[in-house]
Formats: sequence, C-alpha cells, structure tokens
Amino acid sequence: MGDALHEQGRVIVDVTKMQLAQAEPLLLFAALQAEAGGWPWVKLAVCGGDRSFGSAFTSAVGGFVPLYGDPAEAAARLDDRPDRVWQHQHLARTSAAPSQSRLFLTDICAAWQLPEELAERAVLATSELVTNAVEHAQSEVDVWVDLDADGLRVAVQDGSPALPIRRPSDHTNARGRGIAMVDRLADRWGVLPREDGKTVWILLRWPDS
Repeated sequence: MGDALHEQGRVIVDVTKMQLAQAEPLLLFAALQAEAGGWPWVKLAVCGGDRSFGSAFTSAVGGFVPLYGDPAEAAARLDDRPDRVWQHQHLARTSAAPSQSRLFLTDICAAWQLPEELAERAVLATSELVTNAVEHAQSEVDVWVDLDADGLRVAVQDGSPALPIRRPSDHTNARGRGIAMVDRLADRWGVLPREDGKTVWILLRWPDS
C-alpha cells in the first residue's frame, strides 16, 4: 500500500474480508498516508468492514483516513478532505525561518481549502511564533499544523524552556509585541513546557463556529 500511495497518490483499500485480531495494525493507515505526504498530495480511503471494525478503525485512525461503506462510495468521495489532516515543517535557526513558515502556512491553507480570513490569521500568528522562537530560543523550530472540526491548530516547538512574555503595548517599539499579536489573532493559545524546550500552540476556530 505504501508503494501504491507514492506511485499513484490515490488508493482505496477494501477491508471487507479482513479479520481484525487487534487494533494496532490499523495505525499503519494513517502512518503510511502521512509518510507519503498527506492529504491532498496523497488520497487514501478505506471501505467495508463490520461495525466492530468501524469502531476500532475510528478509534485508532482518528479521522485522518476516511472509512466508507463500499468501494463505490469511497471512489466517489476520494477527493473529499478527511475529518482531520496535518502537516509538519522543520526550520533551521536562520533569519529566513519566519518567511519560510509563512510560505508553508500559505500553501497548506490553500491546499486544505481554508477560508481566507482563517488562513490570514494562521499565517500571521505562526510567523510571530516562529520569529519569537528564532530570536529568543535561538534554536531550530518545528511547526505542526492540524485541522479538524474544532478549527486549525498550530504548534511551534523550540529548544528554550523560557516561557513567552506578553509585554505592555508600546507603539514606539516594534519588538516584544509578538505574543500580544498572537493573543489577538488566536481564539485560544497556550504553552506546553518540555524537557528539551517548549511548545507554543494556538487554536483558530472555524468562522461562525
């Protein structure tokens, strides 16, 4: 299946005759799709299976790969965006990292067909987080982007344990205003301390949700 995803980019797997002894192998569906590039660059759908299979599949795969009733439905809906999609970008510690993150988010939002207002907020907020990470953490940066029914989540991971500080507004100083801007752009945001640094995350909800 992995080779077919790389070569063809479109695969439907019929599991009607599959005997499921344990749920762990189902994790391969999402893992293979992610390794091949993720939706919409690769499109994978599963069809068939009884109710117990469907329950186990939904629990294991978490919406990253859709499950349909039969091959005809899977073929008709293969181009539909799954309930959940994600992408990752690794950035070196360079001054180009913020602009690279903006290009990454712009491309992702376009590929995922997101509303313009949501995409603009995501690009700006992510750029601010990456700028903070490069300037203050002085480390490499990882950006994770995850879309589901709640909205768009962006997580920016760096190598510094120092928590971001929201400074008082000072219109005479362009520095130190990144977190205040993130606070305005995001519907929710927070920080997760890590042994090797921290992750700053934001949630941008769907418009009118």
